[in-house]
Amino acid sequence: MKIAVQLYTLRDILPGHVESVLEKVAKMGYQGVEFAGFYDVPKEQMKSWLTRFNLTAVSAHTGLEALEKQGDALLSYNAFIGNSNIVIPWSDIRDKESYHAILPRIKKVVDMIVSHRMTPIYHNHAHEFLSFDGQYILDHLLDDIPNLKLELDVYWAVVAGIDYQTYLMKRKDRLVLIHAKDMIEVGGQKTYGSVGEGMINYKEIHQMNLNLPWWIVENDKPINPSLENIEQSIHYIKHHILGGK
Repeated sequence: MKIAVQLYTLRDILPGHVESVLEKVAKMGYQGVEFAGFYDVPKEQMKSWLTRFNLTAVSAHTGLEALEKQGDALLSYNAFIGNSNIVIPWSDIRDKESYHAILPRIKKVVDMIVSHRMTPIYHNHAHEFLSFDGQYILDHLLDDIPNLKLELDVYWAVVAGIDYQTYLMKRKDRLVLIHAKDMIEVGGQKTYGSVGEGMINYKEIHQMNLNLPWWIVENDKPINPSLENIEQSIHYIKHHILGGK
């Protein structure tokens, strides 16, 4: 298992500083990055930086509307920097009506991604675990779109009240990535923490032998400096989950 970081976590420092941020995450021990935008960096320059810092472009969060409007250009950029995993990070599906309104759009985008010989992936929040017709929205998506893979955000599954270990096993055949961040309590409110400081048992997830090539560290809104937060996460994963490997 290799460890990547979702660069959305570092959006407070990335604009104008992509090169130095990539260098910093590589020095921490991250082996890959998941993009959430490219900050107007030309593809040739981005590829050069990734090569210099020995970082893999693991995946890219790319909005549904952006894929509909600029799909060919976005997929071309990703292919050039070596990424073939295109993640739809969000859709506003909350019930049966909205599901059937959005489903054709997702299907069309998935077909486009597949036609480029890339892997289409869906990333959940909590609302995809709402149900209609006796099944989670997320399961409807996976059942109705056989080519769609899953990036499970464990934190949001916990927010939704899901037994995440059972769900990980249930969808093991479609699971290709996970988002790893922890859940802590501050002032009586649950919020985002670095991996290992909260209530989500990532040691047990690792012991489930899901055979995932990558875990992707993320923090939607760190309460401490973002670089410090992701350094805490990778230190915990490397030394307390992977045994110092």
